[in-house]
Amino acid sequence: MLGDESRYLKLSGIQYLETILRNTATIIHKAGKCPTSEPEVYKAVRNVLEAIFPSAQSPKSNFIKTAQEYKPDILLPELSAAVEYKYADSETKLKATIAQISDDVKGYTGDSDYNLFYAVFYVKGDFWGEDKFRTAWNEKKFPKNWRAFYIVGK
Repeated sequence: MLGDESRYLKLSGIQYLETILRNTATIIHKAGKCPTSEPEVYKAVRNVLEAIFPSAQSPKSNFIKTAQEYKPDILLPELSAAVEYKYADSETKLKATIAQISDDVKGYTGDSDYNLFYAVFYVKGDFWGEDKFRTAWNEKKFPKNWRAFYIVGK
């Protein structure tokens, strides 16, 4: 029974997390922010996540490679999830950030505490629309444990 309860709580947590990620633009708008960089976006959302998932405050990971240490923007140990935000204010930048996630996929390995990864693309204008974004995402053939959100902000 404890296993079922634990699994249920984790699934509920994932649903809350995904709802928060989908509402990134609303969170930023209600905070009165107009971000101009990736850190400004994920810090606003991290404040909300820390209120719901206390372990998100100072998590650690072991995504360390020979040439570089990979640090996701937000780690949620109780959900075994990591969140990477990308910011784009042009179509060219959006293409580049999708390519950066390809590198992150290779880098975010070797830590068995995290097995679900989110890439949240916050764009300043709807350069592509959701359908074109999904097509570009699917063309990269990202692993199934990576989920993407296309968020249009101001």
